[in-house]
Amino acid sequence: MHGGDVVTGAGGQLFGDLLMFASYRARYPGIVRPGYRAVSGDVLSFRRPVPALHALVGATGWFGMLAICIVATTIA
Repeated sequence: MHGGDVVTGAGGQLFGDLLMFASYRARYPGIVRPGYRAVSGDVLSFRRPVPALHALVGATGWFGMLAICIVATTIA
């Protein structure tokens, strides 16, 4: 994994989390500082199926690639 890949991946995760929190605050304006568990639970509740599927596919891809990288570095 190259340094640029790590930066791009971390930046993408950060932007995704910021977008997830902004969306949650827009839908629930009375909540000032929601917890990560509440926000992620809202996304994974499938009340909005497209964001939920996006989160599941993204997590599967990310952790799948992490597993491949770990296996590749331990075998090589």
